[in-house]
Amino acid sequence: MFKPVRFKKFGVIVHLKDLEKVVSNLHAVPLAEIREVNVHERELEQFEPNAEARTLAYNITKLRRSLAILSQFRRKKDIIEQIKEFLFYREKPIIRIRGSREVKKLVSRLEPLCKEVEELDRKIKAINEQIKAIAEERQVLESISMLDVNLELLYGFERIEVIVGRAPRELAGSIEAELKASKAALLSRVEDEQVIFIASIEKQKADELTRRLRKLGFERIVPPSKKGKALELISELEGMERKFEAELLKLRNKGAKMLEKNEKLLLAALEALEIEKARQDALLAFGRTENVANFDAFVPVKYEKEFREILEKTTKGCFYIEELPFKEEEAPIALENPGFVKPYELIVKMYGMPSYNSFDPTPLIAIAFPIFFGLAFSDAGYGIMLLIFSIFMLKTLAKKSQAYEALSKILLHGSITTIIFGFMFGSFFGDLLGENIKKLALLDPLGSVQNGNSPMIIFMAGILALALVHLNIGIMLGFIEALKRRRYKLALTEKMPFLLVQAGALMLALNFSQVFYAVGLTLFALTAILLIAGSGPLGLMKITGFLGNTLSYLRLMALGLATFAIAMAINILARMLLALPYIGVVIMVLFLIFAHLANFIFNIISSFIHPLRLHCVEFFSYFFEGKGKEFKPFYAKRKYTLEVNR
Repeated sequence: MFKPVRFKKFGVIVHLKDLEKVVSNLHAVPLAEIREVNVHERELEQFEPNAEARTLAYNITKLRRSLAILSQFRRKKDIIEQIKEFLFYREKPIIRIRGSREVKKLVSRLEPLCKEVEELDRKIKAINEQIKAIAEERQVLESISMLDVNLELLYGFERIEVIVGRAPRELAGSIEAELKASKAALLSRVEDEQVIFIASIEKQKADELTRRLRKLGFERIVPPSKKGKALELISELEGMERKFEAELLKLRNKGAKMLEKNEKLLLAALEALEIEKARQDALLAFGRTENVANFDAFVPVKYEKEFREILEKTTKGCFYIEELPFKEEEAPIALENPGFVKPYELIVKMYGMPSYNSFDPTPLIAIAFPIFFGLAFSDAGYGIMLLIFSIFMLKTLAKKSQAYEALSKILLHGSITTIIFGFMFGSFFGDLLGENIKKLALLDPLGSVQNGNSPMIIFMAGILALALVHLNIGIMLGFIEALKRRRYKLALTEKMPFLLVQAGALMLALNFSQVFYAVGLTLFALTAILLIAGSGPLGLMKITGFLGNTLSYLRLMALGLATFAIAMAINILARMLLALPYIGVVIMVLFLIFAHLANFIFNIISSFIHPLRLHCVEFFSYFFEGKGKEFKPFYAKRKYTLEVNR
């Protein structure tokens, strides 16, 4: 806690005959992060991709394609089913895998299925192409359906070409004049929203006439070379389309059944192949000689013994291991915090990982974030609702992933502080309980002035004091980090001025004597000198930035007051609805439920986002850079398969 996990870097040499087992056993547990060996520096050869790796890549691509094809046939679930699946998530059944040979057998079993899926996809594409062609042909026929002529009369002439087309009614006169001028015979003209023309002309003049007509707004239509009238052919095409769509539906139903039956098997096979491929790819980071292989690994100090035991057991003691020096920027970053603090690692990772030898802010977030959340929500009734909701999430949604589990616990902690601050400020769904809840309140922010003290001012002063404590912790951490890294100028010109200006302001505020006043002014002057020395004259603007950061915490007060005020407004409107005759009670209860539920949802979002912003924008800016790279152990994450002893 307070520091990222400590690591050691090891260089390991094993016999090539043991290499496969070493890689497999290391892949089974999240102990080590494999790093690429500098083969030129150590005078080694690089491992090259082998035939097995290429075969694995081919099979992975093939299974992914089969899954992608079948996934388009997935039955659409209604909203109730989606909510149930989302909330009541259960792990998929596990398929047992025993070594790479069994993976190959599994892929062989799926070979006929992949071929069947490809054939199904080919048939569906062919039918879709036919349906598309029918639709296009029908569209053409519908455009000339007003013509009562047999289509075969429009084709097959040796020296004459028949031109069919349409144009807006207002352009029909100019088109007809052009036809006459070109000595084309107007065979038919049908008027509707658009005018349909059929004209004939000598073949050698047809292209030139079409070009001139197009300039006049004429759109040529090329009817299909079929026998019969347009309306008759449209009817035939509609029948063909229905037939193809029925066939397409059968194929889609077949695909849906194939997906339902084989999806888990395909996912398991794909997972197994990807794990095998990851093991083959890991070798590309290794160096080798004729008989041995060399690899580097970062291992957490606490797992060193287990790492050595795996090598000892796998190679029967025939290996060499050496601890290697490493630079801070090389080291991976892993966070390790106790149960209450651990969920807040989610917030740190959203911003960025700390550097290897820097401070881990997770414990501070675990203290401050629930307090900020509770101040922003500050209603006991909503807090109880959130407590029930967060417990429900822990029992259901949290099983889906670690991120959901962390979020559920953060909301659980926030619900407790919300209840505490709610009773402290006398708010239970606003003033739903009337004056009874006010008797328990230590401070009513919207209450009247008593003994010359305004509750609102007291609340504001408390928030500002909390802001200064929080920001000064960040400033002190930044100051210590700068000194630890021997960045003395940064410590003096970027961190120290914020401490000095606060001390100076305190001296001026107390003003017990001329000495206090003089010391305050001196500290102000020293602050200005340090800021100008570090960033030039514009460095003085950092003081206003610090003031803005401090005032930014007042958003917690604004959100807390807004929660209470909106809840109180809802209660006032509900009491007005009670006056309605006969149905007043029912309408009032329904309004209270839905209005308070809406206020609850909106305030969860704002009470989470704004404390998050105060940490990521205001607090972190004084000490936390977030440039570390997260520890990514060489580890096979299994969801659909379980590897048993080989």
